[in-house]
Amino acid sequence: MLPVEEASAEDAEVSGSPEGSKKNLRVVSFGGGAAEIAAFAAYLHLVNAAKTPEDNGEPLTGTIDLVDSAPWGPVVEALHGSLTTLPALSKYASAVAKATNAALVDPDLLSSAFTRDNALTMSRDQLAGRLETANGDGTPLLVTLLFTLNELYTTGGIGKTTAFLMNLTATVPEGSLLLVLDSPGSYSEAAVGKESKKYPMHWLMDHCLLKPEQRESAQSTGGRYWEKIDSQDSVWFRLSESVTYPIPLENMRYQLHLYRAIRS
Repeated sequence: MLPVEEASAEDAEVSGSPEGSKKNLRVVSFGGGAAEIAAFAAYLHLVNAAKTPEDNGEPLTGTIDLVDSAPWGPVVEALHGSLTTLPALSKYASAVAKATNAALVDPDLLSSAFTRDNALTMSRDQLAGRLETANGDGTPLLVTLLFTLNELYTTGGIGKTTAFLMNLTATVPEGSLLLVLDSPGSYSEAAVGKESKKYPMHWLMDHCLLKPEQRESAQSTGGRYWEKIDSQDSVWFRLSESVTYPIPLENMRYQLHLYRAIRS
């Protein structure tokens, strides 16, 4: 989340308000479910835990709106409860453990909602309503597609996925950020045309979001387009060797692309 944090610092509205007032990071996650709400809660915890008395500011709060075609609702609700309540302790827990027991994130700092819907079948008006519901006052927000966009290209096709991205471009508040993470390299390619020629996911995305023709025409997206502010074709996520897990986990590579919505 570091690239997002740096970009948000330049656009204070994305994650906050005037200095000294309560800051709120608003997120809409397409293809979002259990992993996204857990990661978002962990991010809020880390940011607020790093604050010092000298910061003199309110804690960062977060609002996440998850949208997916799968029935994640009960899981998201259960996870939200677990993330914002005290963990259960053994009756044999030490006094120190009981005294320091705390929820990962304060319930007043995290809001979440889940909507079961298919991003590829949402109309422009429906998408606009979803984004308006998430931010409420037209201020910028963070939109995420985490290991989702390549699946949309693969299952929904180039046409429907491009239409979704164009509708998103036309309806997202100016200054908003779009974060895309996916598998790297040949794992994220989509076939185009009768000959099924394969193109990298990030090339298709840039062609849709950044192409000059779009900037010259205000008809399709209301004069809005995206600027790329960070892009990494292959990044390693490595597990800490000092931490053990009850199930086997592996290091992994991913690609990252971060955009900011602007108006021509």
